[in-house]
Amino acid sequence: MIFVNLSTNKIVVFAWWEQFFCEHKNVETHFPTLLLQIYQKYWFSRAVVLNGPGWFTHLRVWCLALNSLGFLYPGKIKFFSVSKLDFFRTFFKADFLPSQWLIYLGQKRQWWLYDFTASTYQTVVFDNLDLQDIDCFIDEIYETDYQKMLHLGFENDQLVCSFWNQIKKLALDQFSAHFADEIFPDYMIEPTVTLKQ
Repeated sequence: MIFVNLSTNKIVVFAWWEQFFCEHKNVETHFPTLLLQIYQKYWFSRAVVLNGPGWFTHLRVWCLALNSLGFLYPGKIKFFSVSKLDFFRTFFKADFLPSQWLIYLGQKRQWWLYDFTASTYQTVVFDNLDLQDIDCFIDEIYETDYQKMLHLGFENDQLVCSFWNQIKKLALDQFSAHFADEIFPDYMIEPTVTLKQ
């Protein structure tokens, strides 16, 4: 089984003891090739996908690549898709995370400040926040290191969350998702579309 995080500033694939990273630049050519190489090395039958929110185009490309792999090897791969919201809500309910979360949306400056207790969010400008004043955790973004940032992983068929030097592991049956033959992008927000007259 592999774990694919589609919802951060880089794609990361956890395959057994290895981690593979794919940059956003030219992702449409690099990710399908990387994914095929990982499959031909490990012949995994299940892929757990942290799916959205994130960059709209990249979520579409990544899901297409995963589905294409399933098409190339029919009946061989099942996908377990969970949004970041469901993922972190499950860790929050397990008394592991604070009730507020700064969610990366695929944009450098605009984020959501989500409150699990009230099930509400507000759009915030990340650079304008005083992180010391907010009891929250910060979504994982690679090549940055904020004190309140959590880290994700996958180990022995369990999803792993690390925060403030504490580690919590949860089995897949604790999440609301289920395995399926296809995966669809979970944007969580509506795209902004401008039509030219």
